[in-house]
Amino acid sequence: CATGAWTQRYVDIYYAKAVPFLNTTYAGRLELRASNTCGTQWTRFTAASDVVYSLRVIQPQTGYKTSIENIPLGKDGWSRQVYSPKHCVYGWIQLYDPDSSALIGPTQYQTPCI
Repeated sequence: CATGAWTQRYVDIYYAKAVPFLNTTYAGRLELRASNTCGTQWTRFTAASDVVYSLRVIQPQTGYKTSIENIPLGKDGWSRQVYSPKHCVYGWIQLYDPDSSALIGPTQYQTPCI
């Protein structure tokens, strides 16, 4: 499905590890990707810092969620694909501190629903 794939929406993700959250770090870019060839959508995260994270695609109208993909420290990652020609989907991510495994930043980030 990579042939003809394109980014529908993206969100640049920043996080801060400690209160008062004055210093933020750019974690990377969360993209909602699509393939007209396959008719599918998925989430891609391009990591820009050493974070551990989980990805998935969510279809809110039906409650369908792809399984969570846990991505190792500092690696780029992709969620599983979903075929959703009639309902919007969005990309979802959670970031974890690699030292403590605690959630960092807001509990989750997401792209707009397309």
